[in-house]
Amino acid sequence: MLLAMAPPAHIATVVLADLRKTVSLASPQISPDGRSIAVLVRRSDYDKDKVVTDLVLVDVATHRARTLLHDATGLDNVEWSPDGSRLAYTANKQVYVLPMNGGEPVQITHVKTSVEALDWRPDGSSIAFTADVEPANEARIKRHADEFNVDDNPWTDQEAPSDVALYETNASGGTARRIGSGWSVGGGFTYARDGKSIFVTRITDHKSPNRYLSREIVRIDLRSGRTVSLRRLSVMQTDPLRGPAGQIAFAVANPAGTMQTEMALSNASGANAHMITQHLDRNANGAAFMPDGSLLIAANDETGRRIFRVTPGGAVSHLPLGSLVPSYDVSVSRTGTVAFIASTPDHPTELYALRAGSPAPVRLTDYNRWIERFTLGISHAITWRTRDGLVADGVVTTPPGWHGQRTPLVLYIHGGPTSSSTVGYSGFVQVLTAHGWMVFQPNYRGSDNLGNAYMTAIVRNTVAGPSADILAGLAA
Repeated sequence: MLLAMAPPAHIATVVLADLRKTVSLASPQISPDGRSIAVLVRRSDYDKDKVVTDLVLVDVATHRARTLLHDATGLDNVEWSPDGSRLAYTANKQVYVLPMNGGEPVQITHVKTSVEALDWRPDGSSIAFTADVEPANEARIKRHADEFNVDDNPWTDQEAPSDVALYETNASGGTARRIGSGWSVGGGFTYARDGKSIFVTRITDHKSPNRYLSREIVRIDLRSGRTVSLRRLSVMQTDPLRGPAGQIAFAVANPAGTMQTEMALSNASGANAHMITQHLDRNANGAAFMPDGSLLIAANDETGRRIFRVTPGGAVSHLPLGSLVPSYDVSVSRTGTVAFIASTPDHPTELYALRAGSPAPVRLTDYNRWIERFTLGISHAITWRTRDGLVADGVVTTPPGWHGQRTPLVLYIHGGPTSSSTVGYSGFVQVLTAHGWMVFQPNYRGSDNLGNAYMTAIVRNTVAGPSADILAGLAA
């Protein structure tokens, strides 16, 4: 049992109830002209046991925020139309289009299941979307005859996994048509530059014990239905992204171990695919194109997170973010302004913008100003050698008012293992330190912050290796 060693009485520290004030931000989408950012703002309503999600429009120049939608059920997947005149989004399991010159949202889909994601055609005339396929035994399920076989899906599933299909509909509404058949969508999709074909992730092997890895990207001609697979660089290829010249970036599993996600690039037709992140050697997450064709990639890096910039030739640099720890969602305007969500070690997430050529980002929101009246624990990075010679790292957060005295320690281990602990703000960690406890968050082997070799060091060493790493860190 840990004995509380509270900070001095004159210091105001965070307690669990204070965390109810936390406002979280997600999915920033900057307008094509770079003047406005649409962002999801989420607050917890503990009385009604729900999360209230608003769609907010923030002016980049004035920082003024305007709520476009309040408490829309299932609000997600916000995307600007190519000309910036409309916003598409999903809510209530359907796709809606909101005109930015005034007017009410228009529901343009009427699927029986649930829309998962969407993408605008480059000319703004149509929207492609994915939705769950209604089960063939739907009538039996409604009669509660809903048994199903558990094979490669999680044993905790409460229903049979659904196939996901790709559709296209007019941006003003109408009857949607299905694109392709006989296979299930397994990830993202994007129109080709000319709008005549679409690149989509599809699952290639439903019986694989690693179904999440069995994915490929295909190009489908929207008129003929002809399907062409992109060159296979690895067992997993997913989430195509169209660039300013029509080039296609997509994620691939690192062929040496398949745990780390790399980024690849092809031309506008999907040919000449090749990896471009060999020199980055970090687990790629969010990605967005810059106007010059370079790719922004968010990735954990040591005990922080960076937004890296990778050229088509593979040269690596990073954006000047200072102490910010960005989220994985990155959005770029045609003018090169970058929008992202980030926290600092002592402040929860806010919205930021980095203009082209600027030396530092500008914070645009102040939703979590309430945290500033508290004295917080201080987080810093440490490194140590594992028993077999690897260099590991982690985060130590000391209690408010700590001056080197002997203090109880809480070991807080991230899951995954393909994740990492960073020095970014953590409300839970701050509550622990407010009790006078020190918190240690180790990034054991398998963590995704130190490159592919460190990630794959956990293979065939899933228990003893991480355990020894953590013990070595405690002893450091």
